Amino acid sequence: MFEHSQKEWAETFHVSSYDVGPGRTLRLSHLLLWLQETAERHLEHFGIGYEALWEEGIVFLTARTWVQVRRMPRFGEDATVVTRPCGTQKAQFLRGYAVYVGEELCVQAVQSSIAADPVTHRIHRPRVFDRFGFDPACGGEPVFVPQKLELPVCPLLGERPVRYTDLDYNSHLNNAVYGDFIADYAPEGLAGRVAEFQINYIGESLPGDTLAMYGQMTPEGEFLLYGENARGRGFDACARFFPAGEEKEEKNVCPQ
Repeated sequence: MFEHSQKEWAETFHVSSYDVGPGRTLRLSHLLLWLQETAERHLEHFGIGYEALWEEGIVFLTARTWVQVRRMPRFGEDATVVTRPCGTQKAQFLRGYAVYVGEELCVQAVQSSIAADPVTHRIHRPRVFDRFGFDPACGGEPVFVPQKLELPVCPLLGERPVRYTDLDYNSHLNNAVYGDFIADYAPEGLAGRVAEFQINYIGESLPGDTLAMYGQMTPEGEFLLYGENARGRGFDACARFFPAGEEKEEKNVCPQ
């Protein structure tokens, strides 16, 4: 059903007990981890995984993530994540994802990333990949391109220290943890009903940082959230939710 090629790659994951929350559906953070893992295995297959790129002075840094949910995979199910490169825009690489249970499309996602030097953080232009023979546009067009979020000033919801278990192999807050932020700070009863969310990663958060978390619900039913550390804004996010008892809707409503 799915290809293993430059233009498409698939990985199958079993939804285990530690992947789900109280509603027995996949946690937002674990969904984001699946996306990371599938993209990494795709690049590894073509000899340009994390370690190989590091040796070339390149790391990928996620800039924006957009996710649209029809329904979340449930405990005990096997879900297949399909990823494809979707071209570039200026310095950003776009990558699309689709998550299936059997032949049922459950989730769509698009991430934009930048390639940077791991030491100096200098941004590489997309042509840096020419020498690897990997076409970043071979998978076609993205279903959606995440844009800048314009969030109003929101009230303080609390503070969130960056803990050791939040860190990844780059020693900064892993991108998937931001999915937990949405679930943890969303109003009571909404965390398990996320229909769409977008996270824009603005500034890295490091060991010892504490994020001041600001957020609010809008009259339109969107949850806005952002975090600031001592150096400034760390991330912006927005989410919308299924009405109680519903799990399928397709509409992009996050503020752009």
